This record gives sequence, structure tokens and C-alpha cells, in this order.
Amino acid sequence: MGYTNSSDTIFVRELWPGVRGCIGYLKWGTLIAVKPFVGVHFEHVERIHEELSRPFRVVSKTTPRYFPCPFRTLYELKEERSDDPEFRLKQDQYLRLEPNTIGQVCDQILIDVHEYGSHYIEFNSTLENAAATMAEGRGGGIGNVAYTLPIIYWILGRTNEAKSYMAMTATKGYPIGPYEKYVALVTERIDSGPAPLPRDRH
Repeated sequence: MGYTNSSDTIFVRELWPGVRGCIGYLKWGTLIAVKPFVGVHFEHVERIHEELSRPFRVVSKTTPRYFPCPFRTLYELKEERSDDPEFRLKQDQYLRLEPNTIGQVCDQILIDVHEYGSHYIEFNSTLENAAATMAEGRGGGIGNVAYTLPIIYWILGRTNEAKSYMAMTATKGYPIGPYEKYVALVTERIDSGPAPLPRDRH
């Protein structure tokens, strides 16, 4: 598949400069079970987000390197395409790992990535499609999307959408953290001009 390990829980493959397809997993307990996910990492978006969020960070950053946004779990992607009304009763979000089942679980993950995950990665490898996916609520948790989607809108030149999204999100009392201060800073930067160019275009 061409993916290489970038952290303990994420594997990446460069799609083109600055854009990486990602396959990873969330752990439950001490690796008793895993929840696989797929997504896309945009280096330019991450760099701007890191700069803007740094003043409000009260603890050290713990997100793994190349953590994607947008991302979607394989369980969610399978549920979207299932016609079975009892899907949630038959499928587990977390895949349990036992010494005698590790091989079987890995094989199932590879099958699911090919059948469900590859299209998600390919479709969301452009900022336009990633923004649409995130706006639909299919691009990760609100704690991630609320901070990165406005940046994508800004990069795309859709500044009114960036501002309206932040205003709407701020009224809902989430995400956790100094979101209103973040909104004020991002709005100030948007009003000052276009988003910074990627490093390779300076």
C-alpha cells in the first residue's frame, strides 16, 4: 500500500507535496482494542493551525505527528454504506486484540481500508473536498474541525464562510478551550489579508 510508520499509531503515504494519506488507530486501554481510521493530512493547514493555536496552549501538544484532518473511522465509513438496520448491534467500533487474533484483525483492517478507506482518502485529498466533508460532520471531532476548517476556508479565499462557521460554532458552547479568543485571532488575521502561502510557493 506504500504507507510508512510516522508515529506509534499513524502510517502515512505522500499523495503529493504537502499532502499525505493517513491510516491510523485509536487505542482503548493498554492496546486491548483499536479503532482504525483513515484521513488526510495537509501540511500547510497544520502549519498555520500550529502558529495560531500556540498562544492558547496550556499543556504540551500530544497529537501524534501527521494526525489527519479530515479523518473518519472505518466503522463509520462501513456504517454509512450499510443497509443493515442492525449494523450497530452486529459491529463493534473497537476491534479487540488477542494474541491469537492479531493476524485476523490486521487482515480485516487491510480489507476495510481497500473497500472503504481508500476512496475517502482520495476524495478528500483536495482542500475543497476536505472542507465539504468537514462541514458535513464527516471529518473528525468538533475539537479538531472547529479549529482547522476556518483555516481551510481562509486558504481557499472563502473568508465569509470562515467567519460565519466560527460564529456559529462559538454559540454552541464548544469546543473545549479558549475558542472565542482563537476566533478573534483568526478573524484578525483574515481581515489583514490572504492566508500565508505554502513554503514551496514563497
